[in-house]
Amino acid sequence: TVECGGDYRQIGGSCLLFVTDIEVSFTKAIDRCARRGGTLLQLESNLNLLSLIKDLHFLHGHNLFFSGFSELGPNLDAFVHNIAERFHLSKSDALRHLRQFTPEGSNSTDTLNDHSQISNLCPAISPETASVQLVNCNTRFSFVCE
Repeated sequence: TVECGGDYRQIGGSCLLFVTDIEVSFTKAIDRCARRGGTLLQLESNLNLLSLIKDLHFLHGHNLFFSGFSELGPNLDAFVHNIAERFHLSKSDALRHLRQFTPEGSNSTDTLNDHSQISNLCPAISPETASVQLVNCNTRFSFVCE
């Protein structure tokens, strides 16, 4: 059995950390995931993955996947600032790293109902796991730490 602590909720055998304020909670979520030796995954609630960023190894050696990059709007500057501060990068370098891993066409909404597509994008995530995570992701910014 999996024991979830703090703000984590156990759903489908996984510990999910739900965060709604990306500006203040993003770096905290990364730290928590890093301490657990896990992967940080951010998904949008409606299964529309605007962009799914793969293998951001520069982020402290931990993979980061996140969606909604181009929808962050006014939060984008704070988001980039947090990335830069947390990993000792200039803001321009942080933004360059993020854009480097943003798939082409991320300005349009892609709906991935086929879990095998998700599995292909995230090799470490099985279709079964992806299904559990997506179905139970009920906040706009949900950090899933396995």
